Amino acid sequence: MQLKRMSFRLRLSRLFVYGRFLPLILLFQNCSELAPLLPSEDSLSSTSLCASPTLSLVSGGSILYQTNCSSCHGALSSSTVLNKSSQQIKIALGPGVGSVPSMATLSSNLSSSDIASLTAALSTSNAIALQQCGKQCSLGAKPVDAQRITKLEYNNVIRDLFGLSGDFSAGFSAPAAGAAGFTTESSAQNLSAAIVLDFYNAASAVTTSLFALTPNPLLTCTSGDTCAKQIITSLTTKAFRRTPTADEVTRLFNLYKSSSVSFNESMKLVVRGVLMSPQFIFRTYDLPSTAVAQLPLTDYELASRLSFFIWGSIPDAPLLAAAAGGTLQNPDILRAQVQRMLKDAKASYLSRIFGSQWVGLNNFDSIALDTTRFPLWNASMKSSMKNETLTFMDSIFLGNQSVMNFLTANYTYADQNISQIYGVAGIQSTQFTRISLDQNRAGILSQPSILAMNSSAEHTSPVRRGKWVLDRILCSAPGAPPNDVPALPSTMNGDLTDESMIRQRMAQHRLQGTSCYGCHSVMDPVGLSFENFDSMGFFRTKYINGVSVDASGQLPTGEQLSGISDLAQILKNDNRFPVCFTAKLSSFAQGRDATTSTDKCGAKAIADTSVKVEKTFSDLVISIVLDPSFRERIVNY
Repeated sequence: MQLKRMSFRLRLSRLFVYGRFLPLILLFQNCSELAPLLPSEDSLSSTSLCASPTLSLVSGGSILYQTNCSSCHGALSSSTVLNKSSQQIKIALGPGVGSVPSMATLSSNLSSSDIASLTAALSTSNAIALQQCGKQCSLGAKPVDAQRITKLEYNNVIRDLFGLSGDFSAGFSAPAAGAAGFTTESSAQNLSAAIVLDFYNAASAVTTSLFALTPNPLLTCTSGDTCAKQIITSLTTKAFRRTPTADEVTRLFNLYKSSSVSFNESMKLVVRGVLMSPQFIFRTYDLPSTAVAQLPLTDYELASRLSFFIWGSIPDAPLLAAAAGGTLQNPDILRAQVQRMLKDAKASYLSRIFGSQWVGLNNFDSIALDTTRFPLWNASMKSSMKNETLTFMDSIFLGNQSVMNFLTANYTYADQNISQIYGVAGIQSTQFTRISLDQNRAGILSQPSILAMNSSAEHTSPVRRGKWVLDRILCSAPGAPPNDVPALPSTMNGDLTDESMIRQRMAQHRLQGTSCYGCHSVMDPVGLSFENFDSMGFFRTKYINGVSVDASGQLPTGEQLSGISDLAQILKNDNRFPVCFTAKLSSFAQGRDATTSTDKCGAKAIADTSVKVEKTFSDLVISIVLDPSFRERIVNY
């Protein structure tokens, strides 16, 4: 199988580079050799061990150890580090270790609960139990699929490869999302003739734009075979995210020699060949020379995975240098690279793509409200709504705040449009300004974009709003409704279609059968807690007919709530949110669905240590990146 796949890649590469377009399309219509092998069902059969509160503590401590201690003290399984008491750990982290640079910072940041987690993790019996949990809960390395550059990544890559700005992927087919909701998931990245044509057209457009520049940044020299090989080697190192093989350079050089018109025309062929090469379009992983079940990513593979996660683009020079030097696997160096990358403006990709797809904002442009009912609804207002949420996300991701602020932040950002919704006077600019929220609003929950896209054109939709919370915030989406749900019976209590009668209408729906009650008993009280906000996000205490708004409710678990503020506090204390957010971000980072029940125990271990009020976004990203599920892979033969 190994020889067969290598032969397939070689054929694929040649077809791309030489631009034999029709054979390429025919070949891509049968790419089963790129499909991964699925893990066996018996490895996913039980999660009982992972449900233990003690093992949750142990898994959190193991991540703390791996992140902060393993580079000096070795693997957690080493007998020299096991069975240390909390007192011994406190002594080890005391003033006497101040000469060790990372220890002084570590000792000041570890809380008593962190010490307890470390102590639990260093128990021999707990370490053995955690290994069993890993076998049953799908902790650790995962199968890695080939991923291709998405429509949303393409322009970033071209920007960083050539310094070109422009929407070269505008003509790409609409991207699909995977099971976790992200376009980065390989399961959604099919390869059709239309997509191949997209890359072909984009490569031509990029080449035209690049060679229209004076000076051309690609042409560091302008004539001769030595110059051509120098440019080819430099370009492919960046485009392929690794050092090119001698065969790759030779084939591109032969392509350069196939034209005798001019140096520039020959280099145009090379650029198009690189941009149509599978080594550029796909992120693949080399097969080892001997059969192994699991192995770390190479430094170049790790650099590529990291850069596409945080920037949606290729590694920059410092990251490639760390990969070339073989130092990127060092946890301290990897941590430093993550921190550096998150401070770069390119990390706004996390808001624009991950954040947008997480909350569903990528579908916001299709939302349309009734302009008779909502006269302020127009294209400018829609743009402001969307950009408010993206700016708010930037404040958490790039501002390195706690992820919990998504639920509880008492601030947002407003321009001259959004300020009307919030009732804030004095903002006359299209620039966004930070404003404080009153007690009626909380975090992202009360932002107009979220409220509008979970409403109907003329009125609110508590069902949509409740489902959005369960799905996007808690990863507990209800199942699809049955196909045979009957229409609501005629009412004897007046017109229930009026917006002020939504509570009664929903109560009537719950009584239609147990299949309706099960989901709606959870969704409805959550959705009704948003009722103080109309479809555009204006706060209200009365409906337009003068009836008072009732935003109260009771969850099946007994919690009472009377509006968004109560809901935010309930969600803040619900441990499903940290796990859900971690699983979603891991899915985006790894290009696979990490929200399954067998993956959530791994997400919980990370969330327990990294998603807290006192922890920052970079803490979470570093924990995800240092986790074996990000740095290692199960080999797909």
